[in-house]
Formats: sequence, C-alpha cells, structure tokens
Amino acid sequence: GSFQQEIVALQQCVIALITQVQQHQQQLQSKVDLATAELQTALSELELSHQRLQQSKDQVELSGRAKDDFMARMSHELRTPISSVIGFIQLLEKSPLSDSQREYCRIIHGASSLLLRLIDDILYFSKFQSDNLKLENIPFSPEQCLEDVLEMQAPAAGFKGLKLSLHCESAWPLVVMGDPTRFSQVISNLIS
Repeated sequence: GSFQQEIVALQQCVIALITQVQQHQQQLQSKVDLATAELQTALSELELSHQRLQQSKDQVELSGRAKDDFMARMSHELRTPISSVIGFIQLLEKSPLSDSQREYCRIIHGASSLLLRLIDDILYFSKFQSDNLKLENIPFSPEQCLEDVLEMQAPAAGFKGLKLSLHCESAWPLVVMGDPTRFSQVISNLIS
C-alpha cells in the first residue's frame, strides 16, 4: 500500500507541477499577447505619425515651390519695366541735355539700377533659404564690380551728402575667380 500511496502522491505532484507549468505558460502567453497588442498599437500610431509627417513635408515642399514660382514671376514682372526705364534713360543720356537734366538722368539711372539690385537680393535670399543657390566660379574684375556698385550707390550717397570713390592699390588683382553677382551684392550691402 505505501508504494501505491507514494506513486499516487508522486502522480499528484506531477499533475500539480504540470498544472503550474500550464498556468505559467498561460500567464506568459497573456503577457506576450498583451505586449504584441501594445506593439501593434504603437506601430499603428507610428505609421499614422509617419503619414502625417510625410503629408506635412509634402505641403512644405509644395509651399516652397509655390514661393519660388511666385518669386520668379514677380522678379520677371518687376525687372522688365525697370530694365526698360534703364534702357530709355541710357538713350536719353545720349541726347543733348542740360547739366541739370543730365544729373536727373544719372539719378534715375542709379535709382533704377539699385531697384534692380534689390530685386536680385530678394531672389538671392529666397534661393539661399531654399538651398537652390548655385555660386558661379568665373573670372571677373573686382575693380569693375566695385566701380559698378559705387555708381549704383552714388545717388543714395549724394542724398546723404557723401561722395563715394574707389582707390585701388597697385597689388590689386585685375581678375579673380568667383561669383561676380554675389561679390557685388555683398559690397552693395556693405556700402549701403
């Protein structure tokens, strides 16, 4: 009898152990199921966030392109009449004029050129912000660029009672490599 009692006791221990293992497996499975559900929820939220971010990025790019298109159109619309004014002033300057008329033409020419430069500056800033700025690397005369800038700034300086002049040292390079437009913009900003 005692051997059978030991077998029954052993059998009950094994059954209890199997029951504990099954309960433990069920608890683990419940935890895995819960973790899986939480992970799926997190992934769904992450995917939704990614979609929203992509939509925002697309809207920003679309807005940037619209701004660039607007700036290009406005530049063209503004540059065309200003260029015409400069052309007509240059024709007028070749005709017989009194000293005061010649001075008025010079002022109008300088102011128109300055407006043209301001438009270029606005476009430059817009391109710089959108990373579309391409710098040139071409030979140019820094002295000629400086003279052009001084000529454009002369009317504004004259209104302030100033006279601009250029003095170059003999070691000044005749030609350098770079972007003459950007060089002129920087100098113009410094002088103004």
